[in-house]
Amino acid sequence: MTMKLYISPNYSEHDEYITISKSGFFFSAEFIEKNKLTANEYCQFFTSSESDYKFGVAFSKEKNEGSFKIINTMRGKYKDKTMARSVTASAFFNNTPIFKELTKNHQRNRFSLKFDKENNCFIFYVIPSFEISKKPNDIPGDITGIYKCFNKEKHILYIGKGNIKSRIKEHITKGWDLFRVDYSVIKDKDEMFKYESYHLEQYKKENGAYPSENIIGGRRHN
Repeated sequence: MTMKLYISPNYSEHDEYITISKSGFFFSAEFIEKNKLTANEYCQFFTSSESDYKFGVAFSKEKNEGSFKIINTMRGKYKDKTMARSVTASAFFNNTPIFKELTKNHQRNRFSLKFDKENNCFIFYVIPSFEISKKPNDIPGDITGIYKCFNKEKHILYIGKGNIKSRIKEHITKGWDLFRVDYSVIKDKDEMFKYESYHLEQYKKENGAYPSENIIGGRRHN
């Protein structure tokens, strides 16, 4: 008999992390304790011009411009015994499409936090999760990244990477019935390969096989 290890979707290999959910942003107790942030009542979030998937968060005892109120995640008699903290930050969540996709598509939603001296805040990176959706003919011609193709029945036909407009034209030339394309813009080739592989393996884990057009002769085809 073959035994298979069960790993909770909430598992994280990191002790110091941020969890992103529809309810808001949650900071692990280890992160709050190790960085001596218990007395802080507010935090600010930052986006990066370097990457759409890189974010920062800074903590303060007083309210500053753009601050969000930090909440103790526990209630009642256990309130003073936990270090874990959370923040709703609805405006930040709703104005950042990648967060919605992470929570909607059941992607991994825990990310390590590391302090960055240059920016004086804690940095976390999220997983590109096809947060942009377009009809095949509406895709800009100068972008690269990862993408997934849907047919009219909303089934995923293919997950790929590269110059998205060019790749979609190739697929249509082959006679694929493409109705919609979801994608994430990524410039770095190594990052494209990493996240394409990640999403292909996630799809296989959830569905038992790769998307139909990713399989040729029984092999994964990119």
